[in-house]
Amino acid sequence: MHPELQKNPNSGNVIFQGINNDIYGSLAAKNFSFEGQNTQFNYDLEGIAEIIERHFQSPNNANLIKKAAKELVDKFTGTKTKMGIIQYTGSANDNDFKLYDLSEESNAMLLKDKIDGFDLGASGESNMGDALRRANYMLAGSGSGENSSKQIIVLTGSAPNKWTSSNGEKTIPKLDDGPAVHLAGDGTSDSDGSSLEYAKTVGEMVNENDIEAVFVNFSQDRIEEKIEKIAVSSGAKKVLNTDKHFYTADSITELGDIFDIVSSYFSENAATALILADIEYEALLPEGVFVVEVPENMEVSTVNVDGVQRSKVKGIIKDVNLSSTDGIEYKIPEHSFDIKVRFLKPGEVVFSGEDELIRYIFKLEGAGGEDMTKTIEENFGGLTVYVKMTIDIS
Repeated sequence: MHPELQKNPNSGNVIFQGINNDIYGSLAAKNFSFEGQNTQFNYDLEGIAEIIERHFQSPNNANLIKKAAKELVDKFTGTKTKMGIIQYTGSANDNDFKLYDLSEESNAMLLKDKIDGFDLGASGESNMGDALRRANYMLAGSGSGENSSKQIIVLTGSAPNKWTSSNGEKTIPKLDDGPAVHLAGDGTSDSDGSSLEYAKTVGEMVNENDIEAVFVNFSQDRIEEKIEKIAVSSGAKKVLNTDKHFYTADSITELGDIFDIVSSYFSENAATALILADIEYEALLPEGVFVVEVPENMEVSTVNVDGVQRSKVKGIIKDVNLSSTDGIEYKIPEHSFDIKVRFLKPGEVVFSGEDELIRYIFKLEGAGGEDMTKTIEENFGGLTVYVKMTIDIS
């Protein structure tokens, strides 16, 4: 023991980090912080075992994990960020699946209360695929902001050993939204690898939906190979200075450092503004329809389609602005424009929706000075016009 602590036990702090710690003898300090995993206490005194088990031996130091998670919430409080949290064991059913708008401090407090209420006791079962599935649909929902950047942070203390099926025979993996009803997997070693494959499959779905996934290994077990496979399937980026696609934390302090890195990265790469840069309109008119007048910034040309001369209108729609009340959800107001045409022959004229296209071009201004663009294309519905010719012979 340090000589100063022998003189005055209240003068210092003792912090235990790392994994697989064995502690012998007595300790004296002002504050003890047990941040490592799998700490083993060796003591001779009777009557203190229950206290040690209750306060220090909880799996992965549940209270400190909650503290780190709440500090992550604090990093985004006051910003235009929506955040939810999912706990999972054999399934991810026991959650509210809400995204809390952290621009309001009261919502941040509600989310932290939710974290405090989690039971992080070790059940031995792990259905990471189910948690990824529910998180995917939380971020894909209408309340998440269609044009927002989206991320999932997965903190794992064990490899998957359970998976979710869509049928009672447990032969088809569940990939749609909704609660997990049919659960499969051995709950221990994942002997047939089905739980790992389920997590990988759901990870691929997350990646296809342009959701960025970050994995943090916080386990005392050797699960690196399995976590790497899931991370790669999910499109996780390679961690700087490693050959892996996941982070590893051996203590709560390291976990906090990783959360600092991840939150800074998300903040630097998040879009700070969404601008409707252009609306492009393009229409190929039916045969026998002559264009008389188009709006400003549009032009008319004649194109040959299968030997038939048809008019083509192309140009930019002006004076349309996005609206948003919170900087997260954006709406395009209703807008219209006029194209005047003359029909050159009577009869039925069909305007095919496939021949009329509107293209919305969005620009996202990044906090780091990098701009990104996203284009959304929509076709109009079909239209049939019946043209009659009236002749006055009076």
